[in-house]
Amino acid sequence: MPGAVRKYVPKSERDLPDMKQAVFMLKTLTATERARLQDDLFTTVGVGGSRSIKMHTHSNRVETVRTGLADWRNLMHPETGQPVPYTGKPEDVDMLPDAIITELAAELTAFASLTEEQEKN
Repeated sequence: MPGAVRKYVPKSERDLPDMKQAVFMLKTLTATERARLQDDLFTTVGVGGSRSIKMHTHSNRVETVRTGLADWRNLMHPETGQPVPYTGKPEDVDMLPDAIITELAAELTAFASLTEEQEKN
């Protein structure tokens, strides 16, 4: 259901005690959000034989997470060990390591393509 929010614990955190796990609240992307993100993945430049296609894979992952991230809990700064507050600003995603961005984007994309029956299971 678009707009519904669910908890997601990254694979690297799953062996930690529950109280130490970073938990990301991810919203289900709407059809419009998914279409925009897919459209922004490629850019075609030029015409004919000089045409090239550019893939924006990492910027697309970052934008996917910015679009689908609703909140986080218990995210600790890797250097200070202090909690990192979630502000809801697009810059929040800049605090996340690339591996977490990649994992969250994959989860958001995969979940968006599930049927209602698959969601129930």
